[in-house]
Amino acid sequence: MYLKLIKENIEEISLNRDKPFYVYISLSNICNAKCVFCNVHDKPNKISQVDVPKLLGDLHSLGTRYVHFLGGGEPLVRKEIWDHFESITKMGMKFAITTNGFFLNEEKIIRLSKLNLNHILFSIDGHTSEIHDNIRQVPGLWKVTTRNIQLLKQYMPHVKVVINHVVNKLNIDHFSEMINLKKSIPYDFLNPILIKDCPELEMTEKQITNFNEQYEEYISLARELNVRFLYDNINFFSNFKENTPQKKKQWENNNFKCYYPQFASHVDCPTASVYPCDCTIHRDPKFFKVGSLSEKSFKEIWNDSPMANLRKSLENKYVFCKKNCDRANVLFNNEIEGVLTQ
Repeated sequence: MYLKLIKENIEEISLNRDKPFYVYISLSNICNAKCVFCNVHDKPNKISQVDVPKLLGDLHSLGTRYVHFLGGGEPLVRKEIWDHFESITKMGMKFAITTNGFFLNEEKIIRLSKLNLNHILFSIDGHTSEIHDNIRQVPGLWKVTTRNIQLLKQYMPHVKVVINHVVNKLNIDHFSEMINLKKSIPYDFLNPILIKDCPELEMTEKQITNFNEQYEEYISLARELNVRFLYDNINFFSNFKENTPQKKKQWENNNFKCYYPQFASHVDCPTASVYPCDCTIHRDPKFFKVGSLSEKSFKEIWNDSPMANLRKSLENKYVFCKKNCDRANVLFNNEIEGVLTQ
């Protein structure tokens, strides 16, 4: 949950404790892209096993404010998602989308402009089509996506546009060029995300050293172009030292109190599984799966003992998912703790 993208401040969010304030939904594992770092095409379960209209009704009755559609696969590949957008809007909730941008066009963007879209995150992994399309393995994707960002800002200037940028060895040397895209593409936030679980795209020690040496230049350029980051500290490698036998990774978090599942959840429709957050869906389901929508309703799962027990563990114990938790979730936990413990 990116605090810079939603309307409510941390104090307002705190009043929704024990409600699914922000819920993520993965509709399918179908995607038009074949990203080098993604294994979605290896997953056997492809399409939704969930009655999504019923799920949305449950979320509304529980007090959900935001529904965020993301991968799994590419969410906009599913035509029924537009019915879900309509339902969310009619119920007075807001929605967000994480997309590669391929399935948007001017007609669909005009349609979106009449609905409760709050923010949208586009995946762009290079400042040129050569880099981006090579990583995503879809010829022409960069051109389509950047054009759709321009159209979206034309019709919906109030909607916050984020570029999700997976930092890896093919693009880390061009980070300043990514910032400079602001001159031609009207995005609001740049969200650099370090590559995970893909050794062939891990940055070299030399690349990390170069990033550190140019870090202040990146920050200065971003300030000059009014480029904002979704979290304030992008100095991922501040503790990195080249050629040392044991390199501490700055992007690995220390233990912290996790309150996130008291405000959020993640539904994986291809398996009908419910998880406490958008990060734990990538972890061991034997530990983090808290229920199945093929057996119980979301309302029942939200209030059931497996969810309650995991919430308690995450708040009070060291749980290994915290080590590689998304920085946005870490930031949320740091700020909500200050309010909840007052």
